[in-house]
Formats: sequence, C-alpha cells, structure tokens
Amino acid sequence: SECDNQIKLIEQSIQSVMGENGQDEDIIGLKLKTEKELTDAGEEMRKLNETACIYRDNEDKLKKLTSDLSDMSVRVDSLKNEISQDEVQLAHMESEISALSKNLRYSDRPEAEKIMKELEDRIAAVEKSWLSRQELVANLQKELAGKRGEADNEQKGAEKLRETYEAACRALADSVESEGFASEAEYKEAKRDKAAMAVLETGIAEYDREAADNAVKIKTLAGQIDGKMRVDTQEAEAAVVRIEKLIREKSGHMGELYADIRANQEIADEFAKMSEERAGAMHKYRIYATLYNTANGSLTGSVKINFETFVLRQYFKKIISAANRRLSAMNDGQWCLMCRDIDNIDNKGRKSGLDIDVHDELTNSVRDVKTLSGGETFMAALAMALGMSDIIQNRTGAVRLDTMFIDEGFGSLDDYSRQQAINILKGLADGRRMIGIISHVTELKEQIECQLVVSKTGRGSSVKWR
Repeated sequence: SECDNQIKLIEQSIQSVMGENGQDEDIIGLKLKTEKELTDAGEEMRKLNETACIYRDNEDKLKKLTSDLSDMSVRVDSLKNEISQDEVQLAHMESEISALSKNLRYSDRPEAEKIMKELEDRIAAVEKSWLSRQELVANLQKELAGKRGEADNEQKGAEKLRETYEAACRALADSVESEGFASEAEYKEAKRDKAAMAVLETGIAEYDREAADNAVKIKTLAGQIDGKMRVDTQEAEAAVVRIEKLIREKSGHMGELYADIRANQEIADEFAKMSEERAGAMHKYRIYATLYNTANGSLTGSVKINFETFVLRQYFKKIISAANRRLSAMNDGQWCLMCRDIDNIDNKGRKSGLDIDVHDELTNSVRDVKTLSGGETFMAALAMALGMSDIIQNRTGAVRLDTMFIDEGFGSLDDYSRQQAINILKGLADGRRMIGIISHVTELKEQIECQLVVSKTGRGSSVKWR
C-alpha cells in the first residue's frame, strides 16, 4: 500500500542519514513516532472500513427481521379471525342448547338422544379446534416475541455500530486536526507528498551534532533489550472482543427470556379466564342435561317417567275419577279404580306411569287391575269410556259425544251387574245420547226397545228394524 511505501522511504532516509552521521537517538525516536502515526492512521482506516461493512450487514439482517415480523403479524391476525369464528360457532352451539332446553318434546327418545349426541360432538369438535388454534397462536406469539427481541438486539447492535463508526470518524478528524492538518484530504495528500521527506532530511541534518551521544545511548538500550521478544497484544484484543460479543449475546438472550416470561404470563392469565368461562358453560350444561334427562325419564336415581307421561298422568287421574263415579253405580261401590302410585311404578317400558290398580272397599286392599274377572273388566272399560267422554265434554264445551257403540261384553256379566250397566246406559240415552249395543245376549232383547236385527241366511245376511 501507499502507506507502507511511505514508511519504507522514511526508513531508507533514516538509515542513509545514520550511515553518514552516526546513530542518533532522537532521530530514531522521530522515525518511530512517524511510523507509529502512519500505522495508527492506517489501522483507524481499516477499522472504519470493517465497521462500515458490519453496519451494512446488520442493516440487511434488520430488514429481513422486519419482513419476518410483518409476515408473522399477518399469520397471527389470520388465526385470531379463525378463533373469532370458532367463538361465534360455540355461541351458536350454546344457543341451540338453550333452544333445546325450551323445547324438549321429540317424536321418540332415540331421536332426542341422537340430537343431544350430535350437539355434544359438535361442541367437543369446536372446543378441540379452539384449543388447537389457541396453542398455535401461543406458539406464534412466542416466536413473534423471539423475533421482536432479535430485531431489537439487531437494531441496538446497528445503532451501537453506527455510534462506533461516528466516534471513529470523529477520532480520526481530531487526530488529523491535532497533527496540524486542515482536513482529512490534506492528511492523505501529505502522506503522498515527497517534499515531506526533504523536510525530514533537513531535520535529521540538524541533529548531526548529537549523533555520537545518541549512538552510545542506543547501544546501551540495545544491550538492555537484547534477547527479548516484543509482546503481541492481538490475541488479548481478540479475547476482549470475544468476551464483549458473548456479553452482548447473553444480554440479548436475557431479554428474550424476559419477553417469553411476560408472554407466558399473559397466556396463563388468558387460560385462567377461559377456564373460568368454560366452568360456567359446563355448569349451565349440567343444568340443561338434568332438565333434559328428567323430561325424558332417563335421570339416574329417579323414576323413569318422561315429561309426556307425567302430563298424561294428570289427565288420566281425572278420567279415572270420572270413571269411578260411573263405576260406583254399577258395582254399588264395592271397588274402584286408581292410578298406580308413582313410587310403585316398575319402569319396565315407555308406557310406565299409566298403570291402573283396583282398590277393594270391602277388604281395604289394593291389587292389580289384571285380577279383575271378565265381567268386572267390562264394567271397568265401560266406566273408563264414559269417564273419558265426561272429561272431554267438560273441558271442551263445543265438543259433545252424542253417540256411543258398545261391542259385546254383556255376556260376561252376572244378572245384577248387567242390569246395573243397562240402567246407566238408559240414563245416558235419556240425556239425548244415542247408545248402540252390539251383542247376542238374549236378555238384552227384552230390555232394548229399538233394535236392528242382523240375520244370517243361505244367500247372505239381512237386516230389519224391530
């Protein structure tokens, strides 16, 4: 380089002067000083160039990190939108559950259970998707925090390098000014000016008188440093640079850890909030599930009666009460019908809850309706039909049951019971009702005035009024 050439020229001039005039300590000192100044100036220029290169590299890294942060922000926003959609879907699920709790009547139990199962599966799927997206967002936020920390470190490093570069420029300017140069350009020009060598030679000539004394001093000093090696500080400086770099890296890592801690704390707070909301939703779900199971008769630990049967029991009891009023006139109050108590239901089928028992007034005992004889069964059926007719007419004034047909059954009654049943039917007929009896019992022919007789012949059947 030009700087090295200048140094060599100065050394040659010094050696020439020393060859002509002897060894001069001050001249050597001037040579060393000049050589050091030139070396320092060249080293400063080299460091400035290295600093500029590092600064440009860091700027490129900073641009890339900024681009990565932008892409990750877009991904986070996209995932947040998807989470919002999942939350809307979950709210829709809850509204469907609310609607289900208000309308619990279905065509059959399997259909209701199928709808409940579908809702539970959909809720589970939404919760699973929501948790997956939350985990992905957490990972992206963690990565985003790391990228931000890395970008901040790169930005700080770039700013530090910029400050170092500017400080080096100022130091170079100060050095140039302190050495008597008006500008850096003048300093560079002076390095290439050969006139400076002539000035140096003139200065050397002025020190010729002191050359002998300086030669003695040089010999003395040479003897003192003979056999000693010059200390190399480059390795120590490199170690210092490595240590400083390690410190910066550790500081950046600590910043990332603090950022991760803050992000994790925010995630933990959000998770706690969501857990609390989920607990509230599960509490509502348990309430609705209990109502649903109760209405469908599937609640564990209770009687298996669905909501429809429960309502029918109330009307059934009223029909039985009306039927007992009719039955009392037929059997002189010997026994009556009663709806089986809910605690005695066997829960063996969907029709459970509408069972009938018989209360025997003579023995004051309760037995199953299946223990009735054929005639008693006919009287009970007739009384139930009449009781239902009474209830329907009482509850709906616009509806009147003016016609009733009874098919068979009278043959199974004893004479007394048959007479009692006929008297009740006659009483109904007197109240402007038409009662039709389909029977082959001979005794009825004598008691029923208006008869439609069906006769079977070889050519078919014939009918006639009697």
